[in-house]
Amino acid sequence: MKKGDSNKKMIKKIITAALLLALTFVGTMVIQIPTGTNGYIHVGDCFVILCGYILGPVWGFMAAGVGSALTDITTSYFFWAPGTFIIKGAMATIAYFLVKASSKVIKKGTLVQFVLASSIAELFMVAGYFLYAATILGEGLPAALSIPANLVQGIAGSIISTALAEIFANNKSLCRLAPIAALSNPKKDSERKNK
Repeated sequence: MKKGDSNKKMIKKIITAALLLALTFVGTMVIQIPTGTNGYIHVGDCFVILCGYILGPVWGFMAAGVGSALTDITTSYFFWAPGTFIIKGAMATIAYFLVKASSKVIKKGTLVQFVLASSIAELFMVAGYFLYAATILGEGLPAALSIPANLVQGIAGSIISTALAEIFANNKSLCRLAPIAALSNPKKDSERKNK
C-alpha cells in the first residue's frame, strides 16, 4: 500500500470515528427519558453498536465510550461517566467480535448476525450498569431497580442498530462510505485490489 493511500485511509477512519462519536453523543442527548433510578433511556445505543461494526474494536471502543461518556459529563449524570466510558466502549467491541466470529458459521451481513451481536452487547450493558451502580456507586442490591429500564433501552438499541447495520451491509454506496469492519476480510480485500 502506498503512503498516500495509507494517509487517505487514516483520514477516512478519523472522520468516520468523529462522525460516529458525534452521533452517539447526539443520539444519547436528544431523547432522554428519566427512569427514576438515577438514569435515563435513550437511543444512543444504536450508534454505540454501529461504532463497533463500522470502526472495529479499538476505534469503535473509543468513539462509543467517549461519545456516551461526554453525554454524562455534560448533564447531571457525570458520576456515571467512567462506567459509561468502559461499558459503552466494551459494547462496541463485543458487537464487533461477535459479528466477526459469527461470520465463520453464519452468512455475512445477515439479520441473525446483527441481532445476535447487538443483543449480547446490550445484555452486557444491562449487567455492566447494574454492577457499576451496585459496587462503584455503592447502591448495592437496589441497583437492580434499573435493570428493566436498561432492558427497554437495550431492546430499542438492538432493533435500531440491526436495522441500520442491515442498510449499511446491503447498500453498496453506504458500504463504500463506511464499510462494516466486522464483515470485512482484510486479506481477501487486499487480494481483490491487487487483481
